[in-house]
Amino acid sequence: MNPPSFPETFTYCRFRFRIKLIDKAVFPKFKGSMLRGVMGTALHRLNCQSRVTCTRCKIVKNCAYSILFKPELILKSRLTTLPFVLYSPNKEEVFNAGDEIEFFLTLFGDFSRYFDYFLNAFNYARGIGLGKYRTPYDIEEITDDVSGEWVYKEREVNKDWKVSSANLSSLKPANHKNLRINFLSPTFLMAGKKPIYFPGMKEIVSAVIRRIHILSRSIWKDVDFKIDKSFIKDLDIGINRYDLFYDKSFKTGGLGHKVELSGFYGAVDYGGDFTVLYSLLRAGEIFHIGARTSYGLGKYEVVDL
Repeated sequence: MNPPSFPETFTYCRFRFRIKLIDKAVFPKFKGSMLRGVMGTALHRLNCQSRVTCTRCKIVKNCAYSILFKPELILKSRLTTLPFVLYSPNKEEVFNAGDEIEFFLTLFGDFSRYFDYFLNAFNYARGIGLGKYRTPYDIEEITDDVSGEWVYKEREVNKDWKVSSANLSSLKPANHKNLRINFLSPTFLMAGKKPIYFPGMKEIVSAVIRRIHILSRSIWKDVDFKIDKSFIKDLDIGINRYDLFYDKSFKTGGLGHKVELSGFYGAVDYGGDFTVLYSLLRAGEIFHIGARTSYGLGKYEVVDL
């Protein structure tokens, strides 16, 4: 099999948020759930024009909250996914007043046009606060991570800025023999009905391809794109080292629902021929894999050894 060639329509944009805490704070180690929860709560308060649930709302198809957080109500399909992922590289849990943290918001396809909704929601959420103590914060700066331009700082919007998009077609194959995958947030994968705790390359590649297929249909609107997965059964990629930790429960942010999941994070070293797989693995870095990706889960990075 040749390395996959992605359409130029498979685009994404990414924004780096840097915030300053006004008071002491206690946050979870993995902060995507907290950030998604507060953004969802704020976006719902700002946009909801109905007193009924989303499932009974007559204007659900025109509501920014439903479009971004409940696309299954609009598309009426099992193959749906939220058009964004959130991730913070900061793993600290206790903060003092004046401390800064950063996180990344990635939007897929033409959902980049909804960035202003996220900006308004996160500005509004300053009054809601973050974490255990509902700590207030200021947005110090937002940067377009693709172009490097500043988007928002000192409570001002850069009026000359226009969103920049990257695309998966820029990811090129490479012939590496040894790679390390650092799973930066808990990754929840299943084999049949059983959770995976020791991920082999076949499970990782299968998860990447599944994620691409869902995104291509529900976000990038390319129903014809498909990667033939038959090559996976013949993969000859060995495992040189496991250095993993486990998270057996996960709590969502805004609504406080407890979701029982079992996942892993840490590092795994793989050895073999990655010519076909390299661009696939790099794509997975961008959109995450497994369950609850919009919560920042399933984030990994590929390191060439």
